[in-house]
Amino acid sequence: MKRCVKCEVEKPCDQFYKHRTNRDGLQAYCKGCVAIHARKYRRKSVAKITTEVRRARKAAYKAAHFDRYSAWRAVETAIKTGKLKRQPCEICGSEISEAHHPDYTQKLLVQWLCDVHHRMVHSKAGLQREVRREA
Repeated sequence: MKRCVKCEVEKPCDQFYKHRTNRDGLQAYCKGCVAIHARKYRRKSVAKITTEVRRARKAAYKAAHFDRYSAWRAVETAIKTGKLKRQPCEICGSEISEAHHPDYTQKLLVQWLCDVHHRMVHSKAGLQREVRREA
């Protein structure tokens, strides 16, 4: 029998992992306490890693597409300050719409499109770019 340092419960020796350098050859924490500590550590480090990865991806996108990012930020700021008002989709009239920039240099000149039509416009633009490259 051995007492766990963490939970202070006396448990049989098979409830402790081996540890060569300790006098009795067992860890000070029981297997249950080790598992709880490992779970907490994993959650904390995974959250930290995902946050760091997210920041790095955002910074990479910003660097690669600064014109798009600054146009998006200008529209978001204009909506919040009231300089620009969200309009319904220009194609179908849906109230849920997104700002589409035909030209990123004119940051506040946008078309209001629903998600479906916004994706269609970008896919057509992508196809047109591919055709131009091949020609």
